[in-house]
Amino acid sequence: MEGGLWDTGMCILQYRGVSLLSRVQKNSSFLQELFCINLKYFFISSLLLSF
Repeated sequence: MEGGLWDTGMCILQYRGVSLLSRVQKNSSFLQELFCINLKYFFISSLLLSF
């Protein structure tokens, strides 16, 4: 599914951003999870608004 691949790609991009923050904050795994959850809801809501 393209949506799943897109989600995974965006999570990877967010994880790279979080990995930069991990030098300052050590709970990078928690931030990554939070970013992925927020991204999923953001894309779902944006898809619903696009119709």
